[in-house]
Amino acid sequence: MKPSSRVILPPRPTACVAIAVAAAVAWAGTRSILEARAPLGLAACFVAAALAAVLAVLLWPRVATDLLHLHGTSFPTPKDESGSLFTGILWPMVRAEASEELPQHYLAAAAAVGWGVNHQVYLFGARHVRLVHPADARALLVKANPPRSLLTARHFNRFIHPEQFFFLADPAHDRLRRLVSTYLTSSRMQEAVATCVSGALDSTRGGWGSVLDAAAASGASVDIDDTMMDLTLDVIHNLLFSAPYHGEERAAARKAVGSFFGDVRYAFVPWPEVFAKQYVARVQSASQLFMAHLESMAAKRRCEDAASEAAGGAAVRGNQPRDLLDVWLADLKARDGAYGGDLRRMAADALAYTAAGFDTTAHTISWTIHELLDQPIACMRLRDELVKAAPPGAPPTPLKLADLPFAAAVFKEIQRLHPAAPMTARRVLEAPLTLPSDGSVIPAGTTVEVPIIALHLNPDVFPEPTIFRPERWLSFGAGQPMAGVPVSPAGRASYMPFALGGRGCLGQQTAATEWASVLVALLGRYSFERVGDRRHVTPKTSTTMRPAGLRVRLRRL
Repeated sequence: MKPSSRVILPPRPTACVAIAVAAAVAWAGTRSILEARAPLGLAACFVAAALAAVLAVLLWPRVATDLLHLHGTSFPTPKDESGSLFTGILWPMVRAEASEELPQHYLAAAAAVGWGVNHQVYLFGARHVRLVHPADARALLVKANPPRSLLTARHFNRFIHPEQFFFLADPAHDRLRRLVSTYLTSSRMQEAVATCVSGALDSTRGGWGSVLDAAAASGASVDIDDTMMDLTLDVIHNLLFSAPYHGEERAAARKAVGSFFGDVRYAFVPWPEVFAKQYVARVQSASQLFMAHLESMAAKRRCEDAASEAAGGAAVRGNQPRDLLDVWLADLKARDGAYGGDLRRMAADALAYTAAGFDTTAHTISWTIHELLDQPIACMRLRDELVKAAPPGAPPTPLKLADLPFAAAVFKEIQRLHPAAPMTARRVLEAPLTLPSDGSVIPAGTTVEVPIIALHLNPDVFPEPTIFRPERWLSFGAGQPMAGVPVSPAGRASYMPFALGGRGCLGQQTAATEWASVLVALLGRYSFERVGDRRHVTPKTSTTMRPAGLRVRLRRL
C-alpha cells in the first residue's frame, strides 16, 4: 500500500485546531440563534461548544486520516474491529480483556485484513496502527524505537514513582538499561540462575522438588503452571536479592504483583480515583507492600555489607555484584548515579523486573510441558539432550542453547507458538516513520503497536502455524532429517518473542538459561501424564499468556 497523501501532519496539532474551530462555530451559532440572552443563552453557548468539542475529538481523526488524508497513509480497518463511530474498538477490547482473550482479538483482526497486512483501528478518537509486516515491525522496534505510550504509563508511574524505567524516553532509559545489562548478560548471572534452580528443585532441601515428589507419590494432579509460577518467583527473588521468598511472603508477593500487572487495563479509565476506586486501592496496597519489602531488603544488605567490610570480607569479594540489589545500591551511593539516590524510583523498577522475570518464564515452561505431552518422541529427544549436557548429580551448570540444537529448536517453537508476551506495549512515534515494506508513512504522535502473536502465527510464513514442530528450526546439518518445511528467511524475520531493539527484553538470555535448567531437572526426574483433554487447555492473557486448565500427574523415573 502506497502513501495515500503527501501531507503528513502530526495528529495532535490538527485535532487541537479542529476542536477549537468546532467549539467556536458552535458557540457563535448558538449565540446568534439565542442572541445570548443571559443566563440561558450563555449556558447554551457553553453546552453547544462543549458538545462540538467532544464530537471533534471523537470524529475528526477519522475525517482527517481517512477522508482528507492529512496524516500520511490510511491503512485498512478490519470490519469486525471498526466498533462504534464514537468509541471505536473500546467495547470489543473491553470484552476481550474481560475474557482474557486479547491475543485472539489481535489474531482475528490480522486474519480479517489479510495476514501480514498492516492495519489501523480507532480507540475513541485516536488512531492505533498495528504493524504486522516483519520489516515494518523491525523498523519500528529497532530503528525508530519510540518510548512506550504514556497512557499505559499512567498505571505504572502512578503508585510508586512517576519515572518507571520502561516508560522513560532516551537517554534516561538507555542509561538505566546499561546499568543492569552488564550484570544480566554476564556469565555470573547465568551461573546464579542454574544454582538457584538447582537449589529450588532439590528435594533434599525441602524445596519445590519435595512438593513435586509428594505429588508424584500420591498420584495427585498438579496445576503445573501455578507451581512453576511459585518456583520462578523464588528464582527471580534470588537473582534480585540473593534470598528466596518464604511461605506467606511468596503468596503475598504473587498477589501483589498479580494485582499490579493484572489491573493495567484500568489505566484507560479516566479519573480512576473516582470511577475505579477498588482498582486504586488494590494497586496502592500492592505498591506499599513491595516498597516495604524492598526497603527491608536494602536495609538488611547495608547491614551485611557494613559487617562484611568490618571483617574484611568486602576485600575478598571485590567489586563483583552478588545480585541486582548490589548493582542498584552501588548506583544509589554514586554521586552521579542513574537513580539520583532515589530509592522509590529503584523500587518501581525492582517491581517491574520481578513481574517481567517470573510468570513469563513459568508460562514458557508450562507450555513446553503441554506440547511435549502429545509428542513423546520429541520429549525423549529433548530429555536425552538436556540430561547428557547436565547429568544428574553434577554441579549446576548454566546450559547454553547454542550448544543444544534440539533444545534451542523446542525453545524457539514454544516462543513462536505460545509467546508469553503476545503483544508489545503501545508506542508513540516521536518522528514520522516510513515503512520499508511499501513506503507508507506514519506521522509523529501516532500510537503504534506490534501484535507479535499475529506475526508468529501467520500461515503464509509458518506452514501449519498452530502445530508444534520444533524441527522447523533445525538446520539440515543438525544431525537428523527434517520433518516438514524449515523456517524461511521471512519466518526468521517475523520471530520476535522478546521484542527487539533498545527496548527489547533484557532478560532473554536469563529466561533461556532458566527454562533449560528447570526442564533438565523435571524431565530427568519425572514423566508427565495429562489430566483431562488437550482441548480444555486454553490460552488466557491478562498481561502474559498462560495455559489455563493444564493439569498433569507426575511419576518418578
